Amino acid sequence: VMAIFPSHYIHIGGDECPKKAWKRCAHCQALMQREGLADEQALQSWFIHRMERYVVSHGRDIIGWDEILEGGLAPHATVMSWRGEAGGIEAARQHHQVIMTPGHSCYFDFYQQEPVDAPMAIKGYLPLDSVYAYNPLPAQLTPDEQRYIIGVQANIWGEYIQTPQYFEYMAFPRLLAMSEVQWTAPDRKEFTDFARRLDAHFPRLEANGIAACRDFYQPRMEGVWNAEQQQFEVHLSSLCPDVEIRYALGDSLLTASSPLYQGPIALTEEHPLYAALFRKGKPLGEVRCRRFAVNT
Repeated sequence: VMAIFPSHYIHIGGDECPKKAWKRCAHCQALMQREGLADEQALQSWFIHRMERYVVSHGRDIIGWDEILEGGLAPHATVMSWRGEAGGIEAARQHHQVIMTPGHSCYFDFYQQEPVDAPMAIKGYLPLDSVYAYNPLPAQLTPDEQRYIIGVQANIWGEYIQTPQYFEYMAFPRLLAMSEVQWTAPDRKEFTDFARRLDAHFPRLEANGIAACRDFYQPRMEGVWNAEQQQFEVHLSSLCPDVEIRYALGDSLLTASSPLYQGPIALTEEHPLYAALFRKGKPLGEVRCRRFAVNT
């Protein structure tokens, strides 16, 4: 691997390694006894340390997933924190470099729009605005400890991704949001400003033939019970700025002259509700439909 790739860092993995087989393995148990290792966690740490010494002897450094913390962290290791942020916080407190990549904010194989509107994905829900809102500098760390958080990484695992177009759909535009998480100080980030720039950037994605997800141009539809008014309401919203949201109930045809959404829509019985975004009388995306069951 080092002969092929000139990079300074060599990723050694180190994640999701079950220890049950090691407990039954005569070779592993003999090795633990010979090296004075207390348990299988220590055996994994012994192996990671050994691999690090080898990699460092060739002028490189290792990166591993946060499981490499188990049993003791190798001296020069950089940690990728994927099982939440706890591993990254612990590594930073030990003055090790950290790349934040927690599943809740960085896993782009999660759905980025509601599953009913999307191709099959592995699980989860990670929309564009949630990606943009991520702050990789945990408040639990001191400013000095935060210096060890050197970046973020977006992950796209391919179990459910069979085509390049589907890969592009999962990556964009969320990758643009993650870029600003990496490059922009948290106190200078502002989603409305990002959304305006993204709106202007979509034609560039299209010109380059990138099959980006266009959920940005579809309304969000949320049904809620208003306890104060004692009524069921549907709230419509949009990530895209400077648009009109038009809607239609039941069998009404949705057009540019349909009712303009100006506040919660009260429903007294079950209805399908159609909504779309318009700008200067032209639709920006597809019509979205939801059926809301009203139980009072």
